[in-house]
Amino acid sequence: MFRHFLLLIIFLIIPLNAQIPGSVQIKVSDKSDGSLLAGAVVKVEKTPLFCITDKAGRGVIEEVSPGSYIITVQFTGYRKENFEATVESGKAAVINAALAREIIRVPEVTVSAARWDIKESPVTVSNISREDLEKKSIIKDIPSVLSTLPATTFYSESGNGIGYNYIRIRGFDQRRVSVLINGVPQNDPEDHSVYWINFFELSHALEDIQIQRGTGTAIYGPPSIGGSVNLLTRTPSSVPGIKVEKGLGTFNTSTISVQAESGLLANHLAFMLRVSETSSDGYRDWSWAKFRRFYFSGIYFDSKQSVKLNFFGGPQEDGLAFYGIPKSYNNDENLRKYNYGKFSADREFLTSPQVSITHDYFLSDKLKLNNTVYYFSGDGFFDFDASWGSNDYFRLDTSVTIPADVMMRAFVDNDQYGWLPRLDFDLGRYSGSAGLELRTHRSQHWGRIERGTGLPENVVGEKGDKRFYDYKGGKDILSFFLLQNYAVTEKLKIQGNLQIIAQRYRIFEEKFAGNDFTVNYTFVNPQAGFVYAMNGNLSLYGNMAFTMREPPLKNLYEAESASWGVTPQFEQNGDGSYNYDKPIVKPEKLFNIEAGIRYQNERLMLNANIYRMSFTDEIVPSGGLDIFGQPRVGNASGTEHIGLEIESAVNIISRLDFQFNLNWSRNRYISFTEYGFNGTPLKRDGNYIAGAPELIINSALNYTLPEGFIALSAAHSGVQYADNSVSP
Repeated sequence: MFRHFLLLIIFLIIPLNAQIPGSVQIKVSDKSDGSLLAGAVVKVEKTPLFCITDKAGRGVIEEVSPGSYIITVQFTGYRKENFEATVESGKAAVINAALAREIIRVPEVTVSAARWDIKESPVTVSNISREDLEKKSIIKDIPSVLSTLPATTFYSESGNGIGYNYIRIRGFDQRRVSVLINGVPQNDPEDHSVYWINFFELSHALEDIQIQRGTGTAIYGPPSIGGSVNLLTRTPSSVPGIKVEKGLGTFNTSTISVQAESGLLANHLAFMLRVSETSSDGYRDWSWAKFRRFYFSGIYFDSKQSVKLNFFGGPQEDGLAFYGIPKSYNNDENLRKYNYGKFSADREFLTSPQVSITHDYFLSDKLKLNNTVYYFSGDGFFDFDASWGSNDYFRLDTSVTIPADVMMRAFVDNDQYGWLPRLDFDLGRYSGSAGLELRTHRSQHWGRIERGTGLPENVVGEKGDKRFYDYKGGKDILSFFLLQNYAVTEKLKIQGNLQIIAQRYRIFEEKFAGNDFTVNYTFVNPQAGFVYAMNGNLSLYGNMAFTMREPPLKNLYEAESASWGVTPQFEQNGDGSYNYDKPIVKPEKLFNIEAGIRYQNERLMLNANIYRMSFTDEIVPSGGLDIFGQPRVGNASGTEHIGLEIESAVNIISRLDFQFNLNWSRNRYISFTEYGFNGTPLKRDGNYIAGAPELIINSALNYTLPEGFIALSAAHSGVQYADNSVSP
């Protein structure tokens, strides 16, 4: 299924050391009762060296160069602790680490250019730990897990969280949310969407997920509007093992997986392989899905560097269920499952493997060089009902009769290459990162009639291969970022971030209309913020940012509908030609300001923040869908999103926690004129923005058992409007 081979050669320079390396030996226990903790993560700070404790609570880190180090020890449900250790040549430094329980868990994360330490973050951040992922994502996809966080909603086309799923953050759809896996951008470069279905089941290989709400929080990938979602895959365990899991659920849902860990090999290598198969009939009619997935991760590390390989993907087949239903159907238990695609047996087949290699090299205890190279492939097709099509659309002679059961095939072939170099520096009070993103994306799209009663063979399927649209797309991206942190005092830290991004869209080799063009965009997106620690439990933060983002490629030209007379959406010159320097849909511009407060002790966690997001030319739904069911959009001259977010958790008694979060917002048009089908102007000033609920509440009661858990959760999402016509 690959059309390209990617050759990646990494030269590992392992410096010689005249001194004999030593080691760190550690025993980790519970401070209250002395019980030994298996599975604790032990890391030598400012190096890639780590280990995971065994069943006896013990771990050993070999090949540690002589010197003084900070050793961090972390275990879910316990407070993270730091220990000082001095390693002498050829000797072992011994540590006895006793950890105190921490009822309210806010897991620490690897701080990099794409991720934040929650306690020192000037932006609004939430985390989902590995433990919570294991509880919540037994079968369901990542978006359903994310929906438990503040200001986040999701919906599932199949109705049971398996298949095509979508999220919104602060009312913004996922095309305007930046999603990354290990810092690698996942948004499609052409349509900006995130296809979670392509990495279904990846949640079982994640260390944690960090969600940053608000603009400008993503360094790599498209500038974020609603926020960014950073998925961090876990490092292979230093303990060998094999795990087999089998799960069954409603709607004939079944999953089976096998996971193997090599353990630490020769003190420098570790591997992990997971294979799985999931199938489901779905809640709605004809919303079945079948996924076969693999995930491979391997790491090499020594005292100066680490190299990590991630390779995952697999084929997927599913019944398409993107059609909606009339509102009146929703109150009927059977009609609400209705799917118009059932009768035409709409389906897809797709495979989207990803491979990435990340090399971390510690130039010194103050400088670290990181390089990531990656390759994506996305090949497949969608077969769906096309009875709405005409002879003109299919480019057929009028002598051919279009049958009622005609099916079309939409084929797509995507290839994407990228390089992400980054330099991290820590000079004491001054720290930060600087880096680049270089990315090239190429695609091919075509459509043909796949079958239909009575159609001649020379226009149907692979034999006829009579295409009615056929074009290639592309996008090239070059961006630079600089992230700076400065500790003004022990309590006050300030941060500045600058992203400069240059992008180039392309449509080329269009077989029928010949509308080949190139469009360039260059944006400068600054951000600044602060964190003030009033004491060990209470802190204040705030930030402001300005962000610009280009429209999706389809907003410039919907080439799939060219046979229907759809033309490039650009201003025209006097001679009738298109001015490709002046697209009709403009980039959206956002000024975002927010402030918040964080409080945490051993029994209570409380975060609260307010925000104001003021747009010029916000890209909003403007009525209608394209042939793939995606909303058509346009610019609104002025819009505003104002909100309050609260996130809390409290330990009621031992093992019993209560969690609650809320988003209360006001999302309105300030100045916006839509146009009806006959060209009539429709003023929308003061109206609700389509798809943006103004009240979102989540709550959960969790009881932890020695070998399991019991959870009761509730969620409420306020009214969402399908169009822009409703006023308060």
